[in-house]
Amino acid sequence: MRLKLRILVAVLFSGLYSFSQNPTGNTSGESISVGYTLIDVNRPGASYYQDSLKNDKPIPISLWFPLEHGDQPKMTYADYAKGISNESTQEENFNRYVRMLASFGQDSVPIQQPAFQALLGTNTKAVYTVDFPNPKHPLLLLLGGHPLYFLELAEAIAEQGYVVASIPRLGMEQGQRLPFDTTGAEEYQKDLAFVIDYLSKNEAVDKSNVHFVVWSFEGVPAFEYARTNKNVKGFISLDSSLGYGYGPDLITDKIHFYHSEINFPVIHFTGPSMDHGKDLSLLEALGKGSSSIEINKDFDLGHGQFTSMGSITSVLVQSREVDPVYTSLVARILFQLRSN
Repeated sequence: MRLKLRILVAVLFSGLYSFSQNPTGNTSGESISVGYTLIDVNRPGASYYQDSLKNDKPIPISLWFPLEHGDQPKMTYADYAKGISNESTQEENFNRYVRMLASFGQDSVPIQQPAFQALLGTNTKAVYTVDFPNPKHPLLLLLGGHPLYFLELAEAIAEQGYVVASIPRLGMEQGQRLPFDTTGAEEYQKDLAFVIDYLSKNEAVDKSNVHFVVWSFEGVPAFEYARTNKNVKGFISLDSSLGYGYGPDLITDKIHFYHSEINFPVIHFTGPSMDHGKDLSLLEALGKGSSSIEINKDFDLGHGQFTSMGSITSVLVQSREVDPVYTSLVARILFQLRSN
């Protein structure tokens, strides 16, 4: 079982990452490795801790970036799992990772299950390092739930020459979930704006070249923010709230949202079946009089399957074969990024 799983992972990763021959921003001709680090920033002016004099909100930022020389040992899935939060113990982080897997269809994940143990010991494409790339690379915000929902996709995009940044969906106060309404959308935009401003000051980031790949709730608030940022060059929606009935309820400024010009290409990927609250009327309204909006139903995936964890990680834990539809979706995403 262990050998079979390792072979499957190796084949899968080879297929996902076969696009690095001409990565964006890399003209040296050298092979690209992926660096990873987790940094903590504090957003001021937020009452995150109720029982504290602190008036800020801690936001952990997961960062993947291209390295021209990545000869350090590769990270394993276990390294990612144990390092989710710098403020938590490795055991707490590991248990959180198991709960994440459970939310994507694995009702229980026996930690001694051979397939799960094999996955944890499998090398990824990334090495842990705080050395950022040089010269500058475009910034891509990969958003939706939690950064580790998109571990494999983040590494693939970083290989293309992007600095990939991802933040978790944090509530307005410690221990709370983010409400799925305009209040929650406004809070998320504040987190997002702060993180982008913070990263734009890094010399490794080309702040004039910003891209988005978003999933689920994050779609509408990220898009609303993107329309106010003149540096955004492309927006990819992975079955996000832009294509669901609750999407319009997240808009904080409807006049600006519907009537400001869209200056970047937008592509919304969703499955062909219009169920579970899907509604494309918001996208269709945005697309009137604009050639910037594209709706793509070519990839027959459920909502959770638009994430790497839903289509790769949780599938491998269950010793099932990865759906090639997701691999094709990743190829399409990378093609879209190269085209922007």
